[in-house]
Amino acid sequence: MKYPFNLSAIPAGLFKVAQAPEIGVDSYIARFSPNVPVHIASVRFTAHNAATLETTGASIPTGFYLCARVFGGPLYGQNVSGTLTPIILTVAATLFDGEDPVADNLVATFTSPAWSLKSLNLYPKFTTRDLIPSVGGNVNFPVTALGALESVSGGAAGDLLEIWAFPPASSYYLIDCVRDKNGGPPPDQIIAIACGRNPQAHVKQGRAEVQELELTMPYKGYLEQLARFQGVKGTVAIEIRKDDQAFTQVELYGGYIPAMTHPRSGDNDEVEATFTAPFEQFFAGYAV
Repeated sequence: MKYPFNLSAIPAGLFKVAQAPEIGVDSYIARFSPNVPVHIASVRFTAHNAATLETTGASIPTGFYLCARVFGGPLYGQNVSGTLTPIILTVAATLFDGEDPVADNLVATFTSPAWSLKSLNLYPKFTTRDLIPSVGGNVNFPVTALGALESVSGGAAGDLLEIWAFPPASSYYLIDCVRDKNGGPPPDQIIAIACGRNPQAHVKQGRAEVQELELTMPYKGYLEQLARFQGVKGTVAIEIRKDDQAFTQVELYGGYIPAMTHPRSGDNDEVEATFTAPFEQFFAGYAV
């Protein structure tokens, strides 16, 4: 989970498994980090192959890694000729090798998965890719500072990517045996605006409704599993592993504060703990 969003490629022999519909037990693996992602910068496309970078002024926490998330609306990368080419973001950065600062470029690549039934450079809001050092020997070094925008390839005017810093894999704790999950990206409201006799003359996206993440698991004690982190704002990662063979997707919920209920009966019924709370940010990564 060094780079949580760029999942390993699916072998050709497992394409059918990856393409199959998901069932609930495909996403029983959850992890929690008592750290939250930090918004570092935004990249706004001004035209095809052109963009500007705007920093938020936030610093990168020690040991964190960077990623790029689609925001505002879908990222669309089909160029004029119709050729399917990746959308690539390249930014300069300073890394730390344990002794000295190291200059390198970080690269995020949005490309259609090889196992997908539909190859199309269209990436919905919240789709996230890791920013990977261009020099292979630097992949284990955390980023200390973001530099200038080096280049963008693809995209169109109005597209928006956000750059976020994410906690390292070592900060996540395994939350085993998650049975029920209820969550996902905050759904946009689609608003119809009337004009004269036409009740839906204009249709646009409205503000999303508040979405919650609910996780249910066996209750093992007040200091066990996710109960240990009650009141702690952090990040939940849920892995989708179809048939326990193909790791196709990961969903991360940032700014989640576990809040537990654990009802008991007077019989021999098993006690379950349910954690329900809103979250601040949603991110989704995928396997190529």
